[in-house]
Amino acid sequence: MTVTVDPDSAAGCVKLTATNCTIRGSPLIESLNINQAFVVEMETYLNYLKEPSEFGAPSEYLQAVADITVTTENLAPFKLIPHSVLSSTATSVVSALLGSMLRIFINKLAADYTRWSCDAAYREERQKAHLKPPTF
Repeated sequence: MTVTVDPDSAAGCVKLTATNCTIRGSPLIESLNINQAFVVEMETYLNYLKEPSEFGAPSEYLQAVADITVTTENLAPFKLIPHSVLSSTATSVVSALLGSMLRIFINKLAADYTRWSCDAAYREERQKAHLKPPTF
């Protein structure tokens, strides 16, 4: 998977784009050559939101909105399943998986920011790491 990060200050958000996604798994999954039969594209927008609160301090949070597109050939084991059933099942699975991934990502991002904001040595370490391309 390749992930690019594009800050959009005009829109007040950060856009994450994932391409070249692959599926890895058991020998059975690998033998199906699924990676030759599908394309996954994902865009996620992170927005920093600040809303008034009735308790004084405003409520601040990150909102993640994701758009995922999966294009696939109908592989042999799935040809017996009606398209509508396969599509709705796949949509449910991908939505649940994406929701879980986004929650984990946001929690890790918040923890990293908390550490970064309180630890000068960590900020310096991250600045040095910023000069190297990320690996996923």
